[in-house]
Amino acid sequence: MLIKARVYNETMVSLLMDSFTELFPTRESVLRMISGNYVSEDDLDKRVLAKLTRDLARDFRMEPL
Repeated sequence: MLIKARVYNETMVSLLMDSFTELFPTRESVLRMISGNYVSEDDLDKRVLAKLTRDLARDFRMEPL
């Protein structure tokens, strides 16, 4: 996840959103693809280890705004 956080920086996240608007309508959808799990507070109960993934995403500054 640390490597992904470096590769998928803010510029890359914006580029993915702009290039693939149908696949990634929101920043959160890009972050979900990168992390491989839910990162939104409302979705943490939908998958095992989602809270851990969200916490790591926050630590690596990948959390939704």
